[in-house]
Amino acid sequence: MSYVEFLVVKVLGNLIVPPGGVIVLGVLGLMLLPFARRLAGFLLLVMVVSLYALSTGSVAGVLERGLYEHPALAPDAEVPAAGAIVVLGAGSYRDPPEYDGADTVGRFTLERLRYAAWLHRRTGLPLLVTGGRTFPGTPAEAGAMALSLKDDFGIGVRFVEDRSRNTADNAVNSAQMLADAGIDRVLLVTHAIHMTRAVGAFERQGLEVVAAPTGMSNGPAMGAAAWLPTASAFARSSAAVHEYIGLAWYRLRF
Repeated sequence: MSYVEFLVVKVLGNLIVPPGGVIVLGVLGLMLLPFARRLAGFLLLVMVVSLYALSTGSVAGVLERGLYEHPALAPDAEVPAAGAIVVLGAGSYRDPPEYDGADTVGRFTLERLRYAAWLHRRTGLPLLVTGGRTFPGTPAEAGAMALSLKDDFGIGVRFVEDRSRNTADNAVNSAQMLADAGIDRVLLVTHAIHMTRAVGAFERQGLEVVAAPTGMSNGPAMGAAAWLPTASAFARSSAAVHEYIGLAWYRLRF
């Protein structure tokens, strides 16, 4: 994906995925209020209802479960055979003061690395980390991932793919590296809600994929507390909506 296309997709995505989409509804409603009160009122009502619903644990859980097409690997069962473990990046922690400003992995990337390290210790399979520069001039994410595996988990990385901007790029560039090493079957580590899109992207490159999801919730929250709005539930809902839109876009684009 070119940088211009990446920026366009990024901007449009931020305007659709909550909170962007909710804000757009509110702005449109306020703009139409002097001219079309009924339509404006409807848009403002949809904005309020959407904001509330997406902020509840019940709705967040339902949205997440709809993306769980690949179950977690059983921890007490033998890990399926593969030639490598591929770990997808999920964001960096920029300029952290507690690490003297040296960019490191973000918390979601760290969750994936932790599970990949656990799988590596069980299987001895080589690791491939993949993640490039989000914007020009910023460090590649894969470098920080490799450094974290080395410093935090005591594990070396065999493949570092640092040119990707999105999941489709991750798949294309990783497949080329793996093909050069004669590897055509991988354990793919990413978050459970992202796994369906990731598996599709890697399988389109001719790889046989064993899904190894992490970060899977236990399902929709229950009880009265599940209907109380929280920031954490809204963040989960936003991530899930992002994946639904991403799946639709990948089916059209790739």
